[in-house]
Order: sequence, then C-alpha cells, then structure tokens
Amino acid sequence: MTALARCLLIACAALLPAVAWGYAAFDDIQPAAPVWLASADAAFPGLTYRVLRSGCDGAELELWNRGSRQLACRVRLDQGFAAGDGALEALTLAPGARTRTPVPRPRLEQGLYRARLQATTVDGVPPPSVTTLPPAATVATYVQCFGDDARFRAEALACTVRLLEDGSAAEIHFKNLSHDALHFAFRLAGHQPATSAANPRMHVLPGSTAEVLVPLAHPDPRVAVALVDIWDVRVGADQGALLLPLGAPAACFAEEPGWSAVQAAGEAEGSAAFAPRALLWRIAPDGEAVQLRNASTLDIACDFRLPDLQHGAAANPRITLAPGAMTSVPVRLSAHAGSTVSLTVCALAIAGAPLPACGPAAALALPAERFTATPRVADRTFNARTLAYVAARGAGATAQLTVANLSAVALHAEFRLAGYQDPALPNPRLHLAAGEQRVLSVPVLRSDARLALAQLQVWDVRVGDDDGPLCCALPR
Repeated sequence: MTALARCLLIACAALLPAVAWGYAAFDDIQPAAPVWLASADAAFPGLTYRVLRSGCDGAELELWNRGSRQLACRVRLDQGFAAGDGALEALTLAPGARTRTPVPRPRLEQGLYRARLQATTVDGVPPPSVTTLPPAATVATYVQCFGDDARFRAEALACTVRLLEDGSAAEIHFKNLSHDALHFAFRLAGHQPATSAANPRMHVLPGSTAEVLVPLAHPDPRVAVALVDIWDVRVGADQGALLLPLGAPAACFAEEPGWSAVQAAGEAEGSAAFAPRALLWRIAPDGEAVQLRNASTLDIACDFRLPDLQHGAAANPRITLAPGAMTSVPVRLSAHAGSTVSLTVCALAIAGAPLPACGPAAALALPAERFTATPRVADRTFNARTLAYVAARGAGATAQLTVANLSAVALHAEFRLAGYQDPALPNPRLHLAAGEQRVLSVPVLRSDARLALAQLQVWDVRVGDDDGPLCCALPR
C-alpha cells in the first residue's frame, strides 16, 4: 500500500465511528440487576426494597420489613424512575412481611435497580423527586433477560450504548465474556417495542465484541443509559430450541436469604451455558453437611467440592436435583480461618444434557483501519458491521481483498468493489464460515491509490445456511 493510499485510508477512517470508542468501558462493567437496598429514612428502620422487571415494559417495587414493628408508610422512587411524581400507594407491613406493588410507567434505564426510595408516614408528603442526567462517559452493563434459565448465564454478555452525534441511531457494542458463541434477539428497552423485528439477530464469537446500529425515530440522549433486553437465546450453535423465548411465561430463580450461588469450575468455568444462580448452597447449621438447592425449573446434576474446606483427595457423591429440590450431603470439613468460602461444581448436566463443548476462539488479524461492507439494498435484518474488509493493490489488474466474518454464524453474499469492477462480470459468491478470514484476488478495471478506499457492496445475503431467506435482496 502506498503512503498516499495509507494516508487517505486513515483520514477516511477518522470520519467513521471509532472502532474502540467504548471498548475501555468493558474493563469496568456495572451490574444492572435487582439488589436489596435499605431505606435511608430513620423513621422506618428495617425497611428494605428492590426493583424488579415485570413483563416486557413494566416494573415492580418489592418491600420487605426486616424490623420488629409494623410499618405504615407511603413510598416513592426518586430520580424520575416512575411516572408522575413517583408516589406509590400507602402500604402496611407487619414484621417480616414482604409485598410487591407496580411502578407506574417505569423508566427502563441502568439506574432503575438502584433508584433511591423515599418513605414518609401515610399522611406525609415526600420531598420533590430528583431526575438525574445520563453520565458523560460510556458505561458498560450486563444485558437483561425477561426470565431466568439454568442453561444461560446472562452475565456472559455485556453491552454499551452510544447515541450518534447526529441523533439518527444508537450504536451498541456487545461483548461476549464467555468461551461459547452467543446468538440472540435484542431491543433497547423503553425505546423499542418488545415485538420489534427491526433489529438484526446478533451472533457474537467467544471473547469478541460485535457492533450494530439501531436507527431511532427521534434523537434521545437518554438512550445511552437504556437497558438492553435479549431473548431467543442460543449458546454454541444457532440451532435447536430457543432459550428465554419472547412471550413465554418467564420463570425466575427462587431465592432465599442465607444461600449462595455455586461457582463453576472445569468445563463449566467461563461457559455461558450454565447460570450459577440456578444452584444454591449453604453449610448446614450443625456444620456437618452441605445443603444444595435447585432454584431453577430444570433437573441439574453435577459433581461438587468445597476447595476452602476440603483438602486432599476427598470425593463427594454426585448429586442430581429435580426443580426446587434440596439435598443434604454429609462432608468432612477442615478448619478455615478466612471469611470467604466457595463451592465449585463441574461435570454439569442440565435437563439430562451435558454442557455444550466450546469451540476455538477466532483469531482475526484485520488492521484497525478496516471498513465494513455496504448493502446495496437497506435491510435491518442484516448487520453489515459483521462483514469487514481491507482492499489493497494486487498483481497486475487485480485487487487484494481481505474479508472477515466477525460473527458467530456463516455469511454468504454477492459482492463487488464499487467503481472498480465491471458489473457485467460478477465475482464468485462469497462464503465465509463463522469467524473466518480470507484473502481474495479479484479483477479490477484500474488500480490506483484510491483503491484502498473502495466501497465493498454486498447483496443477496444469507446468514447461516445458504438456502434460507435472502437479506438485502435486489429486485428480481
């Protein structure tokens, strides 16, 4: 590549959204999940609360009186996370009682689960609500699911959202933190309906980051803090039964104070195909046994060990638990002076099926100034940012075209270097396996310094098998 072409390429790339604008945010992923919080109002000791998603667009406030006396109060979520003034109905809670109440038209944003609760007496008036502005820096959070499934760990997928400068679209980066390929449908909660089919299905390689643009009808800076919902999930290959299908009754893991989630080890460590919160454990009150409970709706079988308390080659019996079942396993425990105790599980089988084997991670070496393909026909069902390329001069009247499939599913397409190839002489159809990178030699009408900036146009695209419906199809 000549110096002139390189300068032109870098200058043009500078006009594009930076590839790594939000990658640093993944170094500090903020949790976006329900958490029990204590009310700051001294008049209501023992009042704790958490915010839960309810259905696709709703939310509920769960309150728990952990004190020793009855509480009667009115509550409100601060920071504008509920419609109007945020005030909810008057509540009376006996000691130890828990209750849930709907949140009117909640704002589905990252701060929802940590919104401050204001409580007053039944006749009192809460102080004015405070609305916060979106943070200036990009924040990475974990995706949201409409329910729980033992076969998928939602913390394996994080995302960042940024509003483009012209307000026309939101740019989303998905980071796959697991060693399994992930496939899913998604939406920007509060900005897109749950039934929207406008977004392309995402296919993210293990350990990789995938990008997608979501067009917006109206510019809204708050899109940068929107929660991102996913559903119709598959782990590994994008075939077979869907996990967490949209519209199916959502099941949530049963919880109980005093229990902890297990930790995955062996083949389960780093896997997206097992949710540790599906299997809970604790040491029995007498200290002579370990109790395990299946919090999910599927059978779970596994081997387990307490590495902090069991030394040597002691082997525990394999356990199999039906949904909601609990077992107590006598174990000999060593003395442990530390405060952290963990229970690890391996050789997992969920609903009778072992965890899927993870495939090798893709090793793509495209330069940072790469471009992405341009569909000749706009089609929201195809994410053009999954097809990257670099064009350079080849020998004679040819161009060296390096193409890479950045997704976890095969891509098939017709293609052409616009302005450099004769439309009457088509190229062979492009076929790229998941994560595959290839170098092609294609004929060109001319070879000059601007070849490096040539637009790669694609059409008649298929994702997965090359016998399904077409994306970006030209009129016939």
